[in-house]
Order: sequence, then structure tokens, then C-alpha cells
Amino acid sequence: MRDGEVLVSFEPLFPGQRDGTGADAVLDLMRQVGFVFDEEPDFEVYRPSAAACALAETLTAVRVTPALLEGSTYLGGTAPVPGLRSRPGAPP
Repeated sequence: MRDGEVLVSFEPLFPGQRDGTGADAVLDLMRQVGFVFDEEPDFEVYRPSAAACALAETLTAVRVTPALLEGSTYLGGTAPVPGLRSRPGAPP
């Protein structure tokens, strides 16, 4: 994101399906940090989450360490899906 604009967005398991105004600008960098595009990856050795961390480090210059991940505060939430009934006992 930059100034509220999505530059690149993708799921690490599906790096070929990118969105954003700069999605293709990072393609070479994504290959360099380990994303696989052209073939079916061997998941015994391919680690898309590691490639995602390497890309984040390269783009932000912030080192992604276990201490950073464990010591950070994460915010999350849920939103109801219109027309979908919740399961019994679930909060409304």
C-alpha cells in the first residue's frame, strides 16, 4: 500500500494471481526471493511463506524475525456475512 493505493496483493500459494497497480513491477523480485510461477512447485522444498517474508523484508527494509512476530500485536475481527445464518451457540 502507498497513500491508500494497493500496489500489490496476492496469496503466497498463488503468486501468479496478483492484483494492484504495481503487481507486475515486483515480479522479478518475487522470483529472486523464491516464488515459483512457471511450474508445479515441489512442496517438499518450496516454502511460499518464507518467500513472502523475504519479499516483505526486501520491500520494507524491516527484518522479519521470530522476536518481531512473537512480540507484535495483531488486530483481527469478524464481520457477519449477509444472508448467512450463524451456527447454534455462535455469537451473533
